[in-house]
Amino acid sequence: MRALGLARSPRVARLLRETGLYLPLRFLYDGKTPVSRKLLADLQEFRESYGPIFEAVSGDGAAPRGRVLFPHMSPGLLRTWVDGMLAKSLVVRGCEPVFVTERHEPWYEEYLRAFGFRDFLFIDDYLPDWAAFAEAAERLLADCRTQDDILEISYEGAEVGRHAASRVIRNRHLGWLELDDRTRSRPRSPPVGSSTRWSRG
Repeated sequence: MRALGLARSPRVARLLRETGLYLPLRFLYDGKTPVSRKLLADLQEFRESYGPIFEAVSGDGAAPRGRVLFPHMSPGLLRTWVDGMLAKSLVVRGCEPVFVTERHEPWYEEYLRAFGFRDFLFIDDYLPDWAAFAEAAERLLADCRTQDDILEISYEGAEVGRHAASRVIRNRHLGWLELDDRTRSRPRSPPVGSSTRWSRG
């Protein structure tokens, strides 16, 4: 997505989400894996089977009761499905759900849009610039030789090593970290930089 400049253009990212082109373009440039193909097929089935039902649920006639914030920064689609159902029940009662997520997280917003939600806030807009933490991330990783070294990395009191390791293991579907494998499972500066950035956000 960065190759297209989309990471720097919130307006373009929103337009692609609204037109259903975000994921196709993302996979065109990032490539598809067996896992992503399965997730995409599941999303398409969800849209076709349940999208029209959820889109039809509204709060017509309910007294307005204000906005309800749903943060979506933790891993796992089960949370998204559960929150989608809870948010729909609140819509019926006159509430306006607002979802907080990462702009370029591929799945959460797509599912929430299938539920019929369009009101999003993006944590990216409230975090410091990632580049400011790149040097700190490289420095924190420089002396790491074991998995425990990475897990013990901290930044201004935040356990960023554990967070970064968790992201690498989850995103690459691994059971542990292999620090001698620099192409697959060793955390590089982007995950650590992102974790330090979040600690300041």
